Amino acid sequence: MTQQHETAPLFSVVAPVYGVEQYLDTCVASILGQSFDDFELILVDDGSPDDCPAKCDRWAAKDTRVRVIHQTNKGLSGARNTGLDAARGEFVLFVDSDDAIENDLLELCAHAIHMDSTVDVVYFGYTVPGRARKYALPANLTDHANHRRDVLWNIVRGVIPSHAWQFVAQRSLYQGITFPVGRVAEDVAVTYRVISRANKVYALPDCLYRYQVRSDSIIGRSQEKQLSYYKDEVTSFREMRAAFHDDRELLIAADINMLDHLFAHYIYANDRAVARSVAALISDESKSLRNDGVPLTYRCKMVLLDAGVLGAYSAIRNIVKSIIKGK
Repeated sequence: MTQQHETAPLFSVVAPVYGVEQYLDTCVASILGQSFDDFELILVDDGSPDDCPAKCDRWAAKDTRVRVIHQTNKGLSGARNTGLDAARGEFVLFVDSDDAIENDLLELCAHAIHMDSTVDVVYFGYTVPGRARKYALPANLTDHANHRRDVLWNIVRGVIPSHAWQFVAQRSLYQGITFPVGRVAEDVAVTYRVISRANKVYALPDCLYRYQVRSDSIIGRSQEKQLSYYKDEVTSFREMRAAFHDDRELLIAADINMLDHLFAHYIYANDRAVARSVAALISDESKSLRNDGVPLTYRCKMVLLDAGVLGAYSAIRNIVKSIIKGK
C-alpha cells in the first residue's frame, strides 16, 4: 500500500464518477500506475446508481493516495467543482473516469514544471482508442514555454480544443472560477479563463491522455439533448466573446470558432428538426458578429441558411468553397 504524503502533493488528480462501472477500474489503474508518485487522486462519486461507489471505496482501501467523496448527483460540473474544492495539490489534473492516461503523464508534466518555475500550465496531446490518428499539439508550440497569449489564441481559434482534461494547471488559477452547474459544454466555458490567468504554458509533444468515445456521444443523443448541448455551447461562446470585447483579434477568433462549431453541428445533424434549430441559432448569433472581421466563407454560409437552402447546403458549401478558395 502506498503511503500518504504528509505534505501537500504536487498534483491533485480529480476524477468525477458517474455511470462508468465498466471503465472505472481501467481509469483508476492508469492513474495509480504513474511513474511519478507525488499526487493524490480524488474520486468524486456523483451519486452514481451502479457499482461505482463501491468500486471507489475499494480503491481507497487499497491505496492511501485515493480519497473518495460521495455526493448526490450534481452533474459533471458539480463533481469537478467538488473535487477542485477538496484538492490539496499545487497543480490540478482533471480526468474523466471513462478515460485513461499514459503512465508517464505526471512525470513529464512535473519535469516541465521543474525546468522553469514560471510555468503554471502544462498541455499535452491525446489519443482516441481504436483510431490511428494522434491529436498532438501544434509543433510550433511544443517543447518550450509559451506566453499565455500564444496558447490562448490557439484555444480561441479552436486549433487547440477546450478540453479541461488536456492540461495540468496551478490550482490557484482556478480561484473564483467554477464549472457551470446545470450546463454542458462546460469545458468551453472554463478553459480559456484559466489560460487567461497563466504566466507561461509549456506544451508537450506527447499524446498522454486516452479519450474514450462512447456510444452516447452528442450525435447519438436525443433531439432534446442535442439542442440543449448546442445552446449551452453558444452560451459559453457568448461569455468568451464578452470576455474579449476589448480585444478585436480574440473577439473575431471567438466568432469564427463559434460559427465553425455551429456549422459542423448543422452538417452532421441526423434530424431535420435539429438542423433547422441549429440554422436558427446561426441566424440569431450572426446578428451580433463583427462582420468586418468574419471571412467571406462564413458570410456566404449565413446568407445561404437565411435563404432557407437547407437540404442542398452541403453541395452548395463545396461549390462556394471551391469558388472563393477559402477566403
